[in-house]
Amino acid sequence: MAFLSTPAFGLGRRVGVNRCKVGKWRMSGLERETVRKEEDQSVDVEKLGRLSVEEKASGNGTPPQSELQLPAKSVGYAWPAFLVGGTAQILPIIGKTNFSDALYFFLVGASALYAGSKRNLTELPVDDLSPKQAFLAPIVSGVFLAGMYFLLRYTSIDVGQIFKYGSVVFGGICLKETLDPIFFNLYTKVFPLQPVTKAVGEDGCEEDVEPWNSPKNVTTALISAAISGSYLLGSGAITFMASNLIGFGLAVRCISLLKPKSLWSAAALLSGLLLYDVFFVFGTDVMVSVATSIEAPAKFLFPRETVPGATGVQSYPFAILGLGDVVVPGIFVAMMAFVDKELVFEDDREVCQVRNGPYFSSSMVAYVAGLFTCFVVNAVSHSPQPALLYLVPFLLGNALAVSAFRGELMKIIKFERQSQESMVNRMKKEEAE
Repeated sequence: MAFLSTPAFGLGRRVGVNRCKVGKWRMSGLERETVRKEEDQSVDVEKLGRLSVEEKASGNGTPPQSELQLPAKSVGYAWPAFLVGGTAQILPIIGKTNFSDALYFFLVGASALYAGSKRNLTELPVDDLSPKQAFLAPIVSGVFLAGMYFLLRYTSIDVGQIFKYGSVVFGGICLKETLDPIFFNLYTKVFPLQPVTKAVGEDGCEEDVEPWNSPKNVTTALISAAISGSYLLGSGAITFMASNLIGFGLAVRCISLLKPKSLWSAAALLSGLLLYDVFFVFGTDVMVSVATSIEAPAKFLFPRETVPGATGVQSYPFAILGLGDVVVPGIFVAMMAFVDKELVFEDDREVCQVRNGPYFSSSMVAYVAGLFTCFVVNAVSHSPQPALLYLVPFLLGNALAVSAFRGELMKIIKFERQSQESMVNRMKKEEAE
């Protein structure tokens, strides 16, 4: 039942290309992959994106399809996860059996983790998670959690409402950005591609961005607003289903954006939050009290029968899987997908999609096995369990076992992700050559 406080991220999504001072286009994600393929086929790359201001103003120019289509292609690798996560929402309606809650948490947790990890490969790193930040994460999270507990218990401040509305706003934005690739792919097959507008970005770059009022943006914003509104204004099944959908968007987007700088950073993050989780679940009543006292879309819920006269956590009408139990392992699993790209497939492109490799596939299995173990212990002990206590050993042990079997143990231990700065430096070198 891990609780994770996550930072705010950039809310906009660029869908075009950047033309920078370095003399070569700085492309976001999959655009670079396609341009390189077209360079290999002797296609004139200049024709792909260079529309003059006059052409755009006169309406005679049409942005090349690659500019607007590429960032959305990541959903093609993750659509089964979205299908599974969406279909799972009917389980609470079908009925409550002894294992329905466990099955539901398996499906939504694994599908959110898979979709977020796949999208992580298509996002340029904004700010790598350093070992120092990974070390501080559990400390900051612990202070935040203890502060909320103190406010709930010893003050009259309605911290629950503050956290609720804040989570809905942030979660609604994340849900919209999670839906963007799906609807972008759908809309480009129905509507003509919308013109892009120019904006001056950082470092003297000109950036092509999708108009805020494009059909896709309007549609995803309305859907996200409707789900958020249903959570705030609805009741009963509508409320917890909307909460779970917002939580799904939060989990996918956080996993896709958080990128540890090295495997040490990822391992330190998991280990630190494991200690945080165990302490606040077993050592105090802080975690359980906050999780059951604050109603906000920061956890997955499944309705359950309560025993008459029950008190404490046994009286809470929902089984809970905290978002931290998806996001924290998801950061590590996404790192394993990147390891597959670099070590297994030896693909040195900045951002791209690759097929599932041994590290990513086995990490998905390890996550499911760890979650299953947690549910078994929970069913036997009839007490809340810190899921990270089971997930972290499975994930770290799996990474070490697979790397040892493949003879790559030292490579895994020393593995580091390329930084944004190193990517730009390499682009400058390529341009000079």
